[in-house]
Amino acid sequence: MIKRESASSSASSGLMPHQRPAPSGKGRAPSIAHKNQAPQIKPLLHQHTLDVYDVTALIGLRTIVHNGAVEAINHQDELIVVVPHLEELRAAAAVMRCLLPIRLRGREIAAIRKILRLGPSGLAKRLGEPIPSMTICRWESEELWMSERIEKRLRTLVCEQVGPKASHVECAHSKIATFTIVDPWSGNPSYEVPPVVLSWIQVKDQSGSITSAWDDKWAA
Repeated sequence: MIKRESASSSASSGLMPHQRPAPSGKGRAPSIAHKNQAPQIKPLLHQHTLDVYDVTALIGLRTIVHNGAVEAINHQDELIVVVPHLEELRAAAAVMRCLLPIRLRGREIAAIRKILRLGPSGLAKRLGEPIPSMTICRWESEELWMSERIEKRLRTLVCEQVGPKASHVECAHSKIATFTIVDPWSGNPSYEVPPVVLSWIQVKDQSGSITSAWDDKWAA
């Protein structure tokens, strides 16, 4: 039998429901966990790496990963998906989204603020201007649009603060000052932001050792 975590238990345990049907065909969905939950759910049985996996619900930004998420069944007979190095993945997704010159939507601003580990008042202070925390909430609910100048400041802050956590993703934040942010929704309300695409690949660290990391380039 394949179990499914309820929404309430998922939020407290770090396990989140995923929308892809379980292999059993019973219509159940696996839970999703990041690597830090591994000691709680080991040993894993019948595990295999997924070629493609949508982690948007886990990151808060539209994100697809390749060769990183591992689907398995644990000893409680639960179908789960384990995503490694979640903090690095969130950082990489945030940096790549901020380097895409498409206006940030409210839900993306909220996700980025959480990746920065800031509350509305904390983000207002980090933007370096006398911005009321209520204004942050209005940006996130899309009651008010962020100006291009402030949005570029937010994007630069993301690259500076979380970019080092995603060392294998190119963080050329100097580009932010020069590009023009476009608003495709003004002409197409149903427009969808293209997903950030990241791969879990083997790379060399500074010491020359081989390790694994989230990267925005395809493995050879």
